[in-house]
This record gives sequence, C-alpha cells and structure tokens, in this order.
Amino acid sequence: MSNYNSFRMNCLVGMNDTTEVNYVENYLYTANQDFTKFHWQTIDLYNRKFISSCSLKDDDLTQWRLYADDSKGACLVLTINPSIDNKSFIIKKISYGQKGGGHKELDLLRDIIIELKQKLYITFKYKNMETWKQFFKPYDYSIEEEVRILYTSQEDESNKKAWVLTSSHNILNPYIEFKLNNKDLPFTLSEIILGPKCPEKELNQRQFEHFIRELRKRKIEVDSMDKENSGINEYNIASLQVSISKINNYR
Repeated sequence: MSNYNSFRMNCLVGMNDTTEVNYVENYLYTANQDFTKFHWQTIDLYNRKFISSCSLKDDDLTQWRLYADDSKGACLVLTINPSIDNKSFIIKKISYGQKGGGHKELDLLRDIIIELKQKLYITFKYKNMETWKQFFKPYDYSIEEEVRILYTSQEDESNKKAWVLTSSHNILNPYIEFKLNNKDLPFTLSEIILGPKCPEKELNQRQFEHFIRELRKRKIEVDSMDKENSGINEYNIASLQVSISKINNYR
C-alpha cells in the first residue's frame, strides 16, 4: 500500500528475486531466457503484469522479519470476495518445486514438449503459459506459503500507473494503484496487524482506529444533480479492524 487511499501492485520485472521472471521458461525449455534480449513487444507484455505477493501465514515471525521492516511494519490482511468476477485478476496459491530438485507439474509439461519434439518434430509452446507461469516457484520459497494476486492491465488502463526505481536492485519498474477496497476488486482489506516490534504499538493501534473512523465519514463528491449517488461512502472500509501481533518473543 503506497498511501491511505490506494492499494499498490508492482510489475513482476522488479521483484526481489529477479530470477523468478524466467523460472518457468528456463525449466521447460532448458535454455536461458534472457529478458534483456527480448523483443520490445515481449517486454511490453511483461510490463503489463502486476503482482501482489501474499501469504497464508498472517502472523508469522519469519514473515515479519523478511517483509515488514524487521517486524516494525504491518501485515495487511485481505479477504477474498468470490462474488466479484474481474477477469483482469487471478488469485492462486503458488506451486512449489520438490525438495532436492524437480517440479512435478512442470516436469509433466516439459515431458509433453520433449515428446512432441522428438517424435513429431513439433516445437510446442503452451498458449496461456505467459499468465500461469507466474504461479510456479522453486522449493526454496515453499516456507512462505505464498498466494499471489496477478493483475494484467489493458491498453486503455484507467488506474493510476507510475514508475519507480526498486530499492532492492535499482530496476526501473512500473506500479499500478487501485482505490482502497474498490467495489470492483475481488478482495478487500479487512484487517491491519501491527508488527511485534512496531513502535508504540498500543498508541498506534488507537491512532489507526481513529484514522479509519475519519475515512469512514468521507463521501464521494458527485454532481449536484446526481441525487441517486449522493451520500455514498468514499471508502469501503466499514469492517476494517486494527490489531497487534500476538508474538511476544523476538530473537
């Protein structure tokens, strides 16, 4: 989240581990797919895909240490809304490789490619792999129990898009922002958990709660003639809660 009124998703090119971008291609085709050598249209496709990496571990010490400023940050709890059918979003658990090597699902896909090549002399590629490859990772990351949100933008994208240099690798990377708890999003922010080492946890909890109360009072500004929509809440955060991590020991 970049500020109080938006939900930010980052382009996959600038992820912490840059090898993730080509993990599936390298596995299936046993050849190094060099992003820097791609055609500009392929690079454009990469820069249209944005992700948010979540975890099933919502109050886990390892996750706090790795992704929340050494436990001084906050955990944003998202609740899936299955009634929202937004085709631009895909939310799925990550498929991890096996300990010691191998990736069962990718092995099957690779065997099909090899069989077609060797027996029928067909060079085969999976039509939707550009999308689904974002949900495969090596075994080394399996401890995270990641659930990934993937968003694919369109040419007429109306949501705010901007560029930043990533703090980890200094890669120029686009990001996109959505209005907080927008009714078209297939998920909502339902809870904010303050980390085990968050400064002044109890005081900040109360301040967050008061801040949320103020946001709940805000109404959408509409044309004076639009009586039907007058008085609609600007933010869909009626059930948003703030809590403190239950982890008391830190070493």
